[in-house]
Amino acid sequence: MTTRAQEELVETGCDPVSRDDHRPRIVVGVDGGVSSQEAVTWAGAEATRRRVGIDLVRALRPTGWVTAHAGLFSHDVLQEAERTARESLTRSRQRLHRTDPSVQVRSRLVRGRAVDVLTEASEVALLVVVGARRDELRGREIGPFFDSTSLQVSARAACPVVVVPGPEPSDASGVVVGWDGTVAADAVLDFAADAAASRRGGLFVVQVVPPGSAGGGPGTGGAGSRGGHPSGVEPGSSSSVRRVAGEHPGLAVERRVVEADSVPEGLLREAQGRALLVLGTRGRGALASLLLGSTSRKTLRRSTIPTLIVHPDGPHPGAQRS
Repeated sequence: MTTRAQEELVETGCDPVSRDDHRPRIVVGVDGGVSSQEAVTWAGAEATRRRVGIDLVRALRPTGWVTAHAGLFSHDVLQEAERTARESLTRSRQRLHRTDPSVQVRSRLVRGRAVDVLTEASEVALLVVVGARRDELRGREIGPFFDSTSLQVSARAACPVVVVPGPEPSDASGVVVGWDGTVAADAVLDFAADAAASRRGGLFVVQVVPPGSAGGGPGTGGAGSRGGHPSGVEPGSSSSVRRVAGEHPGLAVERRVVEADSVPEGLLREAQGRALLVLGTRGRGALASLLLGSTSRKTLRRSTIPTLIVHPDGPHPGAQRS
């Protein structure tokens, strides 16, 4: 059930042919900062790959908050904040059209908390894309209730969320996905394969095991690898890799078993130089950041590349394969 986060919606721009296009779109959180512009750039490239439109969303303070703090801010200050917000949407729209004039863009100015507004928008979105400074992501390790907007949206959104911590290197290639042998892991693997199919560099299915668990070597094998399974290695990973490779004939899929002291350490090592890291997590909702917790949350805090968070057990109205 959707909780209405917005008090007021102002459509500030809409490309003509997109008005009647009801297909799921990519939602991008815009706040005027450098990190959100990197998110806009990433979303533009993804929209071109998937041939879908983009919704640029900027949140403004709720009316109730403005009323409660009326004595602290003049009317001119509040008007200036709205003008600045509209300008940030305009700049983001222009940024997208400079790269791909054909991408269909809508921009919306919404009154409400950014986390609530983006979570609500995720109910009918294909993806939500947010930017985050690395220092904001890392924050202080004092618990999920103090997480940044990007981490909270990643935990609560109904659709997959991509967190963009900075510009993507031009030579980045390949998609890395964490695989842990659970039933939900296959759903995350499918989404990662879809993302990798439209990119160069292939798909790397990474399972992290404790030091000494992978036997005499790193345990790396391709889609057709055979043989026994070292201690701590889930045998299902080989069959899952073969299945995905069969469903995507043109996609190079490689299974890697890596030893590391922790799952985040192993995933981040394998993700160096890659274009995208895909992680699965459990649950969603107001307290879901507690579940985003151990592995996904720690990995996301330290990731230096765009990271896609997938909730395999949540509703994904827009996550059809493209």
